[in-house]
Amino acid sequence: MYIIGIDGGGTKTEAILYQVNIGVLDCLQEKASNPHSTSFERSVDRVVSMIIKLLTTNKINRSEQIHVCFGIAGLGRRNDRQKWQEIFKHKLPDSLILGEVLIETDALIALYSGTYGSEGIVSICGTGSITYGVNNGKTLRVGGWGHLIGAEPGSGFYIGYRGLEATFNQIDGLAKSTAIASKLLKGENIREPSQLIQQIYGNSNEKEKIANMAKYVFQAAEEGDPVANTIIEDAAFHIIKSGNTLYKKFNIPFSVADQMVYVLVGGLFKNKLLVQKVTQGFNGNNNLKITVSKNKPVMGAIIAILKKKCSSTVDIKKIINIQG
Repeated sequence: MYIIGIDGGGTKTEAILYQVNIGVLDCLQEKASNPHSTSFERSVDRVVSMIIKLLTTNKINRSEQIHVCFGIAGLGRRNDRQKWQEIFKHKLPDSLILGEVLIETDALIALYSGTYGSEGIVSICGTGSITYGVNNGKTLRVGGWGHLIGAEPGSGFYIGYRGLEATFNQIDGLAKSTAIASKLLKGENIREPSQLIQQIYGNSNEKEKIANMAKYVFQAAEEGDPVANTIIEDAAFHIIKSGNTLYKKFNIPFSVADQMVYVLVGGLFKNKLLVQKVTQGFNGNNNLKITVSKNKPVMGAIIAILKKKCSSTVDIKKIINIQG
């Protein structure tokens, strides 16, 4: 059985071709496929092209059993999913016959990447951030409203934004000095802070550019810089607050509450300092079991298909871990 998993975000799109008895056969990466940051037509065109390329490159016979799961950012609302699905049906070549086709949000597959198909809560923190959960079939979310609304606290954009703010506050004499400034200038290979303005405002991908600057804040924090540490602590605070708020919204009776798996997913959680601060911050909630996903979110799309095929969580975990 072949499975194609696709993780379509606002920054990039990842796709993998997976064979249950072998594992990952191939992977591709393209530009964003969030229909709200590109368009519905462009989003569908991109993923259809990736599917065809994976099958063609790997010489997969079209008569094989091929299942697909899309985890696409921006498809949290039913109307958007239906619109995307209709365009997909129209764009799919007649010669390409698929088996199971699942259209989900990128948040769900990110959750599954850490729970292996079980319900739970996930905080996704990369360029953007969102906290999403599933309990007894009910889905809830906190955040994920985009960088223009509060700079998406807990995101890479938020940390990079705060790092730039601290740098220019130092330049203007509005705040104390910080190691972030020197690391940022050296890292961007520029001499004068004013050159940053051109880099930021002259870049069509300014959101990603600013998010990428979060690394300088982490570098400074790891060396004990107090300004950088405050930014990381603030980011961790927002992640913790979002998670606890979402958990409370589920209104799970304390008497029946087992530990709910809480997954940390995304590039920011490669930083041990942030993981440590977030994990410590959740220590007061004994009903949450915090774990950093060992898998890429795109693997959650593979897991979604396996779950649909009635594999148990235990079996799915064995399959993924053996092949991975």
